[in-house]
Amino acid sequence: MKVNSNKRPYSKFTSDQLILRDWLAIDRTILANKRTVLAYIRTAMAFFISGVTAIHFVESPWVKIFGGVLVIVSIIILIMGFYDFYKYQKDIEELLKDSNIKTETSPITESSQSTNQSAKG
Repeated sequence: MKVNSNKRPYSKFTSDQLILRDWLAIDRTILANKRTVLAYIRTAMAFFISGVTAIHFVESPWVKIFGGVLVIVSIIILIMGFYDFYKYQKDIEELLKDSNIKTETSPITESSQSTNQSAKG
């Protein structure tokens, strides 16, 4: 069985060909991307705080070295997280470039906004 190696499954479709299920999948992808970068930040903070605590409160030189390594690893994790976030964000924006929809909205939110405006007017 051949596995599809295309990293961008929606690249072969125009925005007019996408159905509601596809737009919902794109919205879930956007939210997952944000959730992932927050996990990277949380992990980097845990490593950083652990390293600073080891450096500050323990007198052993080996523990201070280990704390320094944790601080450096936390910076690397943070850089990797932001790199991944912006890489996937760029892919998502490229997918939506053809449409007039921004990455923060979907056809559902636009239709509900137009329904609310027509109900008010």
